[in-house]
Amino acid sequence: MLTENQRGDIISARKLGYTYRAIATALGCHQKTVGRVLAEHANPGETPSKKPLGHPPLINTAGCECLKRLVTDGRPQFTAKVLHNTWTEKEGKSVCVITIRRTLHKIGLYSRIANRSSRKPTESSGLRGARNDRAGS
Repeated sequence: MLTENQRGDIISARKLGYTYRAIATALGCHQKTVGRVLAEHANPGETPSKKPLGHPPLINTAGCECLKRLVTDGRPQFTAKVLHNTWTEKEGKSVCVITIRRTLHKIGLYSRIANRSSRKPTESSGLRGARNDRAGS
């Protein structure tokens, strides 16, 4: 973060004809910082907009709503593949099944199928029953 004195130094150095690089080197800051300070000085109250980071989303807000309607409108529970095919037909854009799942999770919709780890084993399942038989003999 720059002090007001440093901001004033940037503005006065630029008026004297110094380059962004020379100003940045002298003050120990980045050239983009010098550019932002000068842009802010030229247009007070307006901050230059930064570019959004990363790729734009493949499924926008309207697509999220469409996907949510497909899942929640009283239809039987779709598999991700069937949901992917239905959404691709409806929207005309092809995205992978993982993108569909990720978007559903972002919306807050998850599978209603129980995880394998949450199932309780029964007494007769697996090796537990075999161990009980050996202990008794």
